Formats: sequence, C-alpha cells, structure tokens
Amino acid sequence: MTGQVLPLFSQPVYIDMFDINDQMVSDVMRTDYHFLNNVENNGGMSKNTQWLNSNPEIKSVAEQYLWHYLTKVLGIGMERHTLCHQSSWINIHHKGDKVQVIHILIVCLVV
Repeated sequence: MTGQVLPLFSQPVYIDMFDINDQMVSDVMRTDYHFLNNVENNGGMSKNTQWLNSNPEIKSVAEQYLWHYLTKVLGIGMERHTLCHQSSWINIHHKGDKVQVIHILIVCLVV
C-alpha cells in the first residue's frame, strides 16, 4: 500500500490503488443500476446500497485498505473500535454523462 493523503477538505482525502481481477470487474458490471429519469445523462447508482456486503471478495480488499488508512495514516487504535459499513454503492457513468450531483462518500471504491 503506497497511498497518499491530500489535505483538500476538513477531512483529508486518501488515495491508493490496487489490482483487480476479471471476477471483480464482472461483479461491478453485473450490478443493477437505477438512473435519474428527470436528469439527462447524469449516470446511475447501484440499486443495492449495501453493495460490499453482497461482494465479499471486493469487500475484503476494501477493508484491508480501510484498516491501513485508519491505523497507519490516521493513527487510530483499533483495539477499542470496530469497522462498520453504513452503506456502499457503485456509481456508473457512460461516455458523455455529466455529473451534476456531487456525492460525498466516506468510502469510495472506484473500478
């Protein structure tokens, strides 16, 4: 893990990358999405808002990076804390889509 911290906001943004396999790509592509009907070309969001719980292989990798961020970057002692996902989802945008709504995420998994 060779992530970096960008102090852009009141909460820093942590950026890191990891390799994905074909099965992970397939899991994302098979996801059911809903699109905003009243906004043209605004992309979509997975219908499942507990997406990581339905995709244990990706959840495992994401949690490794979350633990690293929490313990090594932020210095939080995890012996008194637990990691609990409140929600997780996938955003999808096709070529030519616009992003008019900005979502602030605690955890963002970009594939």
